[in-house]
Amino acid sequence: MAFKIRLYKRAKKELDHLDKITSTRILEKLKVADFPFPPNLDAKKMRGEERLYRLRVGEFRVIFEVDEKLREIWVRRIASRGEVYFGY
Repeated sequence: MAFKIRLYKRAKKELDHLDKITSTRILEKLKVADFPFPPNLDAKKMRGEERLYRLRVGEFRVIFEVDEKLREIWVRRIASRGEVYFGY
């Protein structure tokens, strides 16, 4: 059973402002996310954070947290590499 994808309000706005091709690529990568993550997903744990991960999709990064008990992935931020790590 795959994890259910949830978006914080900020992440939803960021996704809506991307072009259709990029937003589709991001959503497709998130749909195949399962925990533990497969090596081809390119999701890595963020240092100093217990449940936060980052997913690389081209020049964009997706910051998300994993709730294993509820089997949910909560997307916090979607932005370019230079912007995403500030204020997630």
